[in-house]
Amino acid sequence: MKKTILKAFALIVAMALMIGGLEPLGNDGSWLNKLSFKPEKVEAATSAYSFMYNGTTYNDGAEILYNDYKDGLNTIQIILKSDDGIPSGTAITWTASNDNIIAIETQNDDACSVTLEIKSPGYSGLAVSLKINGIVYASIAYCIIHVPLQWTDDDTKNPNILASASDPYGLMIAQNGESYTNARDVRTLQLYTSDSADHPNRYSFLRKIRFVQYGFAPGTETNYSTAYVPSNVDPEHLTESVAAVSWESSDTTVVEVDSVTGVITAVNAGFARITVTTDTINEATKQSESLSFNVVVVPEAYVVNYTTDMQTKFMVTPNATDREIIVQSNAKFASSLDWKLYQGDNATASKEVTKTYGANMDISTSTGRVVLNNLRQVFTI
Repeated sequence: MKKTILKAFALIVAMALMIGGLEPLGNDGSWLNKLSFKPEKVEAATSAYSFMYNGTTYNDGAEILYNDYKDGLNTIQIILKSDDGIPSGTAITWTASNDNIIAIETQNDDACSVTLEIKSPGYSGLAVSLKINGIVYASIAYCIIHVPLQWTDDDTKNPNILASASDPYGLMIAQNGESYTNARDVRTLQLYTSDSADHPNRYSFLRKIRFVQYGFAPGTETNYSTAYVPSNVDPEHLTESVAAVSWESSDTTVVEVDSVTGVITAVNAGFARITVTTDTINEATKQSESLSFNVVVVPEAYVVNYTTDMQTKFMVTPNATDREIIVQSNAKFASSLDWKLYQGDNATASKEVTKTYGANMDISTSTGRVVLNNLRQVFTI
């Protein structure tokens, strides 16, 4: 009985050795190479990855500048590349670090590509994870998508409003000799205050920037079809669906700006600088991106008890009973303006008498008023 059992055991061992090619299995893993059903080699953890955009290859960790805006596009396609190739059937997961800047629109795993919706200027990371044969390789590649901060002045769908001699409201071409094309960032916006009778509805403005998705209150959309916001339409009708930029004024006593929408409103005569800044920063430089331009609110005034219409210049005709004439300006402080007095009704350099009658002008440092005392002839101010 014992002999029969031993022979059977010896037969089983011999069969196992024949399957193994009559070689010992060993414990170094070399037996895997002997099998005809070897698993596919996975290089996800060690392979070099890169990204392709518009035919250009970007290394892992690089910054990709979006530049398709000239064609009116608001999407960007990124393709993942690998030195060792990406196995078919691989599941790819794309993740944006800031969906106020970019959002995943569609993806094609077979083409290893993703289409991103551009939502606002700024910076957002884009990470890629792979799932190969059930194994997840998280964040195996990463790039930064940079949506540049730019004005829409060149965009025919959002024409800019240029100030002119006939309508001195809007963006004035730079006064420093630069050409029209190269002077966009140094243009000056010219506004008037709401009290101006000669220039009604010329006290608010919106200089649009690319890639910001502006939203409008129902029924008001057609009022905002261009790059400016007429002041006879409530600026609150304009909303911004993506708040990835912030606006600020250097002097809110001159002009105020809505920090979210960018609508600028004149307050008092004077000068201020408007700056728009991305809410996100460049990871390498730790700097945000900004654009700025100047705003001038045109000085105007009227004579108290004579008229309430703001004018850029006017005549004062004193009489025996008018020992004091009060001029109300649209400045917060009259002393912040340069006042000149001309004799007669012609404001020419040869007629200027500011120095001669300076003692008759009380220019307030706390209000917008100038008081003229003891004048006995026609003056232009």
